[in-house]
Amino acid sequence: VEEADRIAALLDRMEGVAGGANLVLVPLNIHEILDHCLNLAQASYGAHMKIRRCYDPSLPLVKGHRDLLIQAFMNIIKNASEATDINAEIVIKTSYSQGRRLTFAAVDGGNYAPVQVEVIDNGRGISEELRDRIFDPFVSDRSGGSGLGLTMVASVIADHGAMIDVESVSGQTVFRMNFPIASEFNQAKDEARR
Repeated sequence: VEEADRIAALLDRMEGVAGGANLVLVPLNIHEILDHCLNLAQASYGAHMKIRRCYDPSLPLVKGHRDLLIQAFMNIIKNASEATDINAEIVIKTSYSQGRRLTFAAVDGGNYAPVQVEVIDNGRGISEELRDRIFDPFVSDRSGGSGLGLTMVASVIADHGAMIDVESVSGQTVFRMNFPIASEFNQAKDEARR
């Protein structure tokens, strides 16, 4: 019932986009969202996968839209499931992206190390000829694939002021996303310094 409600709200949001509706972002626990997605995957299409969670429990909240993030992560996890076989393993890692300092002017004008989420699978990998176009509409290396799942992911990530990239070789594909932390956390941190 919860998933049906989430999908109905997602469809309403998509209709709203056509009418110019604004995306409302709120502080979210990224681990709660990832756990929700992984539990759904294990109960259905991802039952064959061994799932490892490598979470950094010290991470702050991120600014996001819960339903859209769930859909984006579900698309990536489903692709990972379809790219793997009976020995499938997926690793979900969260951390600060220490190598990056990004200015998230759309969020609060701050310059912070973003929260990084990595979805890593041990599947066949993305072919070299598709790798640079994987987020383009109608690009798919799967028979019967619409080529819209990762396009939707890229759109959701961009709507969050976040970044996504992919690295892939045979036996390992990594989708890496960097999200701005919630401004409420930044304000509390700045006040604690004073």
